[in-house]
Amino acid sequence: MALDINKTAKEVYDWVESFGWHNKTPLECLALIGSEVGEAVNECRDVRPTYKLGAELGDICIRTFDFAVEQGIDLEAGIGIQEIQDLLGSFDCTNKSPLECLALVAKQVGLAVNECLGEKPTPKLGSVLVGLCLRVFSIAHQEGIDLDACIAAKMEINRARKKKPAGRVK
Repeated sequence: MALDINKTAKEVYDWVESFGWHNKTPLECLALIGSEVGEAVNECRDVRPTYKLGAELGDICIRTFDFAVEQGIDLEAGIGIQEIQDLLGSFDCTNKSPLECLALVAKQVGLAVNECLGEKPTPKLGSVLVGLCLRVFSIAHQEGIDLDACIAAKMEINRARKKKPAGRVK
């Protein structure tokens, strides 16, 4: 991946802030990430994923990047941590279907929820979010999806928006 994760995460955060959407609890943020995982699952219901899977994986990343910035988590620094690489050492999408891999992404969202059940998120939340991103990156790689391009396309759409999309709550 050539994506500058922290730069993109900050752009996402600033865009979300410009619409006044940073009024969610950590659990609400994770529920929104989970909803994007569900949308990705819907794109994998046939024998092969639809062409929309890349956009949905991009949406998972965008929501996760925003939440990470909001929580002060440096995803790029975390991706290099050996502990996380060891944690994911056995994770390989090569012999798994996209649905199996997305189930592991959903599990990672659940682990993140566990880290947010107290008064404030625990320090372990960062490594859990990094693990979530790495799993999404792995799915994209396995499926031949240019995730950088998918995220860039979504960000371009977001930057073009002049007002809040319909149906959004302050």
